[in-house]
Amino acid sequence: MKLIKKLELMIIVCVCIKGSLIFASQALTPIFMPDEQFKSFVNDDDVVKAYLDGGGNPNIYNLLGRFVYKNNFEIVTRLISAGADVNLAQPLYPGDGTKKIIGYYSSPLHAAIKSKSLDMVKLLVEHGANIYKGDLQCQTAIDLAITQSSMHANDLNRLEIKKILENLSFQQTGKWPVNSIPKIQFDRLLNDNGALKAYVEEGGNPNILMMPQEAYLDEEACLDLNMFGMLQIAAGDDKFDIVTLLLNAGADIDLGYNATPLHDAIANESLSMVKLLVTNGADVNKQNMCGQSSIEFANIKLQEDPENQKRLAIKSYLDEVDAYSIVSNTFTDEIPTAIGYPNNELGGTQYPVAHAEVRP
Repeated sequence: MKLIKKLELMIIVCVCIKGSLIFASQALTPIFMPDEQFKSFVNDDDVVKAYLDGGGNPNIYNLLGRFVYKNNFEIVTRLISAGADVNLAQPLYPGDGTKKIIGYYSSPLHAAIKSKSLDMVKLLVEHGANIYKGDLQCQTAIDLAITQSSMHANDLNRLEIKKILENLSFQQTGKWPVNSIPKIQFDRLLNDNGALKAYVEEGGNPNILMMPQEAYLDEEACLDLNMFGMLQIAAGDDKFDIVTLLLNAGADIDLGYNATPLHDAIANESLSMVKLLVTNGADVNKQNMCGQSSIEFANIKLQEDPENQKRLAIKSYLDEVDAYSIVSNTFTDEIPTAIGYPNNELGGTQYPVAHAEVRP
C-alpha cells in the first residue's frame, strides 16, 4: 500500500515538473497548485525534493510559507536555493471571476513570526525578506512581531524576534518603529534611569508606547486602546534625563498619543523642556487630536490665563521660533530665546541639548 502511495506521489511530481516547464520562458513565475497535489507536497519532504531536483518551479503559492511555519529548515533552505521568492504571498481575488488582486495573504516572514521561530526569521531576513510587507489586515511583518511580543511579554523568543526586526528597520530607514510594551515594563523603564539606560544600550527600541495591561487579553482589542508614549510622558513631567536618553537613542521626537511631547511640555509650563525639544527638531506645526499646532496650543493656554508668566514666556519663545524658521527655513542651536527673558528666567534650570546620534 505504501509503495502504491509513493508511486502516486511520484506521478504527481512528474506532472508538476511538466507543468512548471510551461513557465520556463517566465522563469520562476509564481504558480498555483491544485489542493490535492499541494497536500501531497507539504506532507512528504521526499516529494518536494524530487520536484526540485527535477527543476520544478519553487514559487508555488504558500509552499515556502507552509514549510516555514512547520520550521522545516531543510526544505526551506532547498526552496530558497532553488530560487524561491522569500516574499511570495498568495494573492486574493474578488471571487467574481475577475483577475484583479484585492490583497495578499501572509508572507513567509509572517509565518515565521507566528511560529515563534527565531532562527527561521533570521534565515528569511538574511535572504531579503521584506519586514514591511502587509497581509490581508494590512499588518506588516514588523507590526505583527511587535504586537505578538507585547501580548506575550514573557516570551523571550517573541522578544528577540521583535528586536531583530526593529533593529533592521532602524538600519534600513534610520528611524525606529513604534514599540508598544506592557504597562508594568513601561513603568519600570520610566521610573528607573538605570534600567532605561541598560535597555537602550542593549539596542532596545526607544519609540516606546504603553498600553493598558488588560489589552493583552485580546489581540484585536489592543490595537484600539489608548496608547501613551514614554517621551511624551517624560516631557510632560520634566524628566530631562529620560528625554535626553531617549533622544540620543534615536527616539521620534514627535511621537505621542493624541498630542506630541512638545504639547505636553507646553501644558506643563516648562520653558526649558520646550527649548530642549525644539532645538532637537520638534515639529512646532504638528497638530494634536484637536487640530492644534504647538504654537496654537501655547496661545490657547495663554488665553486661559493671560497673567501666567510661564505661559507667556513659552508663547513668546515659540513665536520667535516660528518667525525664525520662516526666515531661515532651518533650525540650529542658535534659535532665539524667549523675548525679554534671559535663559534662566522663568525657564528653570537649563539642561544641555541632547543631540540624537544615528547608530552604526
